[in-house]
Amino acid sequence: MNRVIFLLIVIVLSFGCDFKTSSEIVNNTGENLTVTLYFDKKGLDKNTLGKPIDYIKSIKYYNEKLNEKVYFDSNNLSSTFILLPNQKSNILKTVGGVGVTADFSILKELKIETSKFKKNYKVQSFDSIFRKNENDIWQFVVE
Repeated sequence: MNRVIFLLIVIVLSFGCDFKTSSEIVNNTGENLTVTLYFDKKGLDKNTLGKPIDYIKSIKYYNEKLNEKVYFDSNNLSSTFILLPNQKSNILKTVGGVGVTADFSILKELKIETSKFKKNYKVQSFDSIFRKNENDIWQFVVE
């Protein structure tokens, strides 16, 4: 009987746990936003457990949920897409355990560009530009 109660408690508690989170870019600039993600070869290698890797297939995997047309650059290990005004795009999913936070270890740099500005962000600054919203999604709001 105690085992059944314990099992039911574990099942009920697991429904309230965050096992994955997403990272999004939100375009509030009022114009098209060009987004370029530069991937880190070491970060991609870490996720393959030392097996040979096709980097473009790996980058396509991370960007497969994008609704935008994505351009891949195999020389720079990057992907570029246009984010329309007042739209958002999921750029990365992180899987983990309870209370998982965004893991940007596969990225090296993020470049955003409009007709009025161009900015580059190194991965070290991602913790300060991506903020967790009420739905446990990490968002970078570009205004």
